[in-house]
Amino acid sequence: MPKPTGKHYLLLCYYLLLQERIEDALNVYNRISKAALEGEAQIQRDYLSAYLDIYTGGPNFKLAREISERYVEYPIISWRNLFVNLSNQLAEYDG
Repeated sequence: MPKPTGKHYLLLCYYLLLQERIEDALNVYNRISKAALEGEAQIQRDYLSAYLDIYTGGPNFKLAREISERYVEYPIISWRNLFVNLSNQLAEYDG
């Protein structure tokens, strides 16, 4: 039986987040090797990293802020909007 790849873990993490199973998603996310997704799924991993930092990175949310800033001018609007929404959530938290 083949071993799950980084992409498989990425998809499983997303699936668990859709079900609001945050702890399970965090456990799966920690299995994703940074090198395994280098290049082809980097934006997906970056988004999950920033999104999960909302749950684990308080009160500063440093990782979420850093990653969101990198994608403020991203050329693909749908991805850019996801990161802008994260930035808006952080701004709302800041008051």
